[in-house]
Amino acid sequence: MSGAINLSEENDLNYTNFLERLNLELERSKRYNRSFSICMFSLGGGGAEILAADVKPFIRELSRLICDVARIPDIVVSSSSEELALIMPETPIPGAFTAADRIRRRLSEQPISVDGKEVKLTVSMGVAAYPDHAGDPQSLAKVAKDAMELARTREANSIVSAAELSEQ
Repeated sequence: MSGAINLSEENDLNYTNFLERLNLELERSKRYNRSFSICMFSLGGGGAEILAADVKPFIRELSRLICDVARIPDIVVSSSSEELALIMPETPIPGAFTAADRIRRRLSEQPISVDGKEVKLTVSMGVAAYPDHAGDPQSLAKVAKDAMELARTREANSIVSAAELSEQ
């Protein structure tokens, strides 16, 4: 049984649709006075080779693996042709870090197979939360992406919180 809702499986969402989904979650969070988090994923290791060849089957398989580990209310979306995001309703930053670490372990332990080719992945992850790090979808996505970019400069399989951006 899969956990999260896999929107990247249903269609190829672009950045605008990703922001629309973030906006829906933000409005729900405001209405019920709840926080939510997002985690942006960027791939390294053998994933970069597959991305250069045929990205769609690879992203679908990757999003399926994430869904298997994520919670049922979580939502996996494509934020670009090479990045995925996990929207975690009612999840403050400590819970988002726990979820990101669980996903990171799964992705690094289990090779991914696409078109008969198996590769080991590394992943760089950036985690941000509403209202802690931003109050609108565009800013929240940017902060999470900036945290992900900082994780890319560190060792493989790093997770960086948006709070670390202000510490630089």
